[in-house]
Amino acid sequence: MGGKTRKTGIDILGDAPWGTHFCQFYHTKEDLIDILVPYFKAGLDNNEFCMWITSEPLSEKEAKEVMREALPDFDRYLKRGQIEILPHEEWYLKEGAFNTQRVLKGWVDKLDQALAQDYDGLRLTGNTFWLEKKDWRNFTEYEKEVNKVIGKYRMMAICSYSLDKCGASEVIDVVSNHQFALIRKEGKWATIESSERKQAEEQLGQSRDYLERLTNSMWDAVFSVKMPERVIEWANDSFKLIGYAPEECIGKTTEFLYPDKSEFLNFGNKLKNAIAEGKDVLHSEQLLKGKSGEVFSAEITTTISRENGEVAHVTSIIRDITERKQAEEELREKEEFNFALFQHNPIQIIVVDRGGRVLKVNMAKRKSGDRLPNIGDVMYKDYAAKHEIDMHAALMECIRSDKKKRFPALKYDDKFLDITIASFPDGAIITSIDITERKRAEEEKDKLLKTIETTKEAINITTPDAIMKYTNDAMDELFGYKKGELIGKHVSVLNAGPSRKAKKTPAHITDTIKKKGVWGGEIHNKRKDGTEFISLAKISALIDKTGKIINYVSSQHDITESKKAEEEIKNSQSQLRNLTAHLQSVREEERTLIAREMHDELGQALTAMKMDLSWLDNRLPKDQKSLLKKTKSMSKLADATLQTVKKISTELRPGLLDDLGLPAAIEWQAEEFQTRTGIKCEITVDPEDIILDKDCSTAIFRIFQETLTNVARHAKATRMKVSLKEKAGKIELKVRDNGKGITEKQISDPKSFGLIGIKERAYYLGGKVVIKGLQDKGTTLTIRIPLPKKGKTK
Repeated sequence: MGGKTRKTGIDILGDAPWGTHFCQFYHTKEDLIDILVPYFKAGLDNNEFCMWITSEPLSEKEAKEVMREALPDFDRYLKRGQIEILPHEEWYLKEGAFNTQRVLKGWVDKLDQALAQDYDGLRLTGNTFWLEKKDWRNFTEYEKEVNKVIGKYRMMAICSYSLDKCGASEVIDVVSNHQFALIRKEGKWATIESSERKQAEEQLGQSRDYLERLTNSMWDAVFSVKMPERVIEWANDSFKLIGYAPEECIGKTTEFLYPDKSEFLNFGNKLKNAIAEGKDVLHSEQLLKGKSGEVFSAEITTTISRENGEVAHVTSIIRDITERKQAEEELREKEEFNFALFQHNPIQIIVVDRGGRVLKVNMAKRKSGDRLPNIGDVMYKDYAAKHEIDMHAALMECIRSDKKKRFPALKYDDKFLDITIASFPDGAIITSIDITERKRAEEEKDKLLKTIETTKEAINITTPDAIMKYTNDAMDELFGYKKGELIGKHVSVLNAGPSRKAKKTPAHITDTIKKKGVWGGEIHNKRKDGTEFISLAKISALIDKTGKIINYVSSQHDITESKKAEEEIKNSQSQLRNLTAHLQSVREEERTLIAREMHDELGQALTAMKMDLSWLDNRLPKDQKSLLKKTKSMSKLADATLQTVKKISTELRPGLLDDLGLPAAIEWQAEEFQTRTGIKCEITVDPEDIILDKDCSTAIFRIFQETLTNVARHAKATRMKVSLKEKAGKIELKVRDNGKGITEKQISDPKSFGLIGIKERAYYLGGKVVIKGLQDKGTTLTIRIPLPKKGKTK
């Protein structure tokens, strides 16, 4: 077997290739140790699986001991199973007798196991001391068979023969069945081989060298496969075309060459069919897989070799035909493309020969609805519309002069066609493009341009790079430019930069258009004379079929005056809000003053009156019953009047709001509301000691009062939840009832003065009001007011 040589470990031999089969003649145990120990040491060092079949005079135990002396870590090799040392009874005489086929198959099975475990091959030896005279002929035939087939495997073998048991004829048999023999002469080892064998081997070696040089010079990969297992036994250097070195492939089945199991089986079936049909050569195209994993097309030529009527080997040549297949595919695709280009081209095509006779008509022409020419008609003569009669001369002139002529707009009833006549060596091609829609589009475009020109909206069209390519009269007038003066300029000449009134930059606008397709908003512009103004603009993108922006279209008009008016309205609203807040503040002060005057002055007067009536009652005679009755009646009236004064004073300005703060006032008002209406109120205050300034406390309290009034009048509720909380620097009041639920119409009703008052109080303090209603599930009112600068919470 060719391929990379292996170290034998035997000095006189040096390196030897796989398939080497030789013998050793020995006298003593030391002769065996002298050759076999270095032989196996080299095998273990070089990743080979080793087998030593022992017999007298060296036992299995002694063989292990001498290996340990030569190789200190021998037990490690023994433990991992890289070497097996067996007595001859367990190998040669395993079933009580020597069987050639069993022993041969045993070596091959051991080799397969070794290769499966990623060992490079099998190194073996067997001592024949056990061999009896009766078994000699049988064993000689076995050695012949080994010598014949070992060259096909990744094996190296030494057979040991005792000179004490071999006569002259036996020595001749042994030497003839091995490539050479080792024998000790005068204390040194020497080799013996017959001159005929040597000459035959030299001739065979020359033939092998020539064959190997020949195959290695080929671009194609050549390899030999043993059948029926399809195991690779030999491969040339060109095997690298699929990424493998020959030694990486030898001993493996060919399945690894295929991208999947189905492709491997496909070739196998072809090979079986060829063998069954008695063929000697099989040509096949298959998909193969290189070492890198890349799949390529290959042409495989397989020669089938038979021995004694049975297929023993096949030799395959792999040729990479990827480029050829690509060329074939490109040619096929080109032909298909040309056919599709002609038949499925949306342009109507007629092909004529040099005499003007019709050769081909494509599908677009057939589907056009027009009258079709017959194959063989002379174009524009046998087949022509009235206005085309004169085109026959033009057709023939194009064919003779090898020129092209175009008729850009021929009218066919209600259609317009763009017709071109182009010559080629065998005739001419006549193409017709229906431009009816384009003509109509051009007409529509003209109408649109007229509309754009007359509109009062300022319109301009720019390239994707923001270069202006069209402006209408209103655009030029708005920015103070002459007609055409803006064309070719960048839109930045119109931009006044960001300002407080228009903060959107050109980059922001472009990004928005790319994401949404359109942008609308205010732009801060400047005219040619430098005056600035604000316009309300809408900018959209014109996009082609691929989604690429081809133009931007902008329409805008000056809103400077409307912005001023809007600003004035905002100022007026702010002034009105401030005035309203001032009036509410004055009103609160007046209510506080009136409440205090009523409580202090009128309350004291009534109290004094009651004291005087009590004094008078105590001093009237007992018999003055009418007077006593009158004083008691006046005293009760004074009590009732005093309670009324207190009630009015409290409603004008609850003393709790000023004395104990907003939380206490909210709780008191909720209790009063619950007592008066029967609607249960649940109060939550967090934290309990919220302290606010007078204005904020008053506003929130009045909002709460108005909310309770609305609940009592409209909600038809049975319970209510109130929460007053401080959250993230804000005061939040939330009132939720279980009534019928306020509607959106009621929320936005301009006559809902109570809600308007609530909103205005909150807005003045920088707060927000949210009102939500669900039918039959109640209403929730939430206000959030920023904590005043002087407001604190403990």
